[in-house]
Amino acid sequence: MNLWKLLYDQQEAHGTLPNRLSVAIGEKIRSARESAKLSQEDVASAIYRHRPALSEMERGKMYPDIETLIYLAHVLGKPLLYFIPDFAYPPAQSANELGDDEQAILLQISKLDERGKKLALELVKTLVGFGDG
Repeated sequence: MNLWKLLYDQQEAHGTLPNRLSVAIGEKIRSARESAKLSQEDVASAIYRHRPALSEMERGKMYPDIETLIYLAHVLGKPLLYFIPDFAYPPAQSANELGDDEQAILLQISKLDERGKKLALELVKTLVGFGDG
């Protein structure tokens, strides 16, 4: 089942929020915010939203739009896909998904210039090599 079908089905089945998908997204937002040790007010200000709107998102009573998700990913240091729950992916894809830590590493590496990316790759290869001995 793809994400858009899941969103549509949730709206058709329930007609109102919260629902399984909106609650799962909200839990991801709250978890990332608490891990970052930020208040709702801090995050809301950083993503150009009011605190009550963020609270509604965290409780699954409102879906964040894509722009808000992008801001949340940036402010909370998470990859964008972190906020999409596993059950929104088809089973064949979920087995190939990277974990949160792996996605976070890739997010940080993507911010580097080409020289930095090559250096990061060499550092990772060195770290992996330490595990072999």
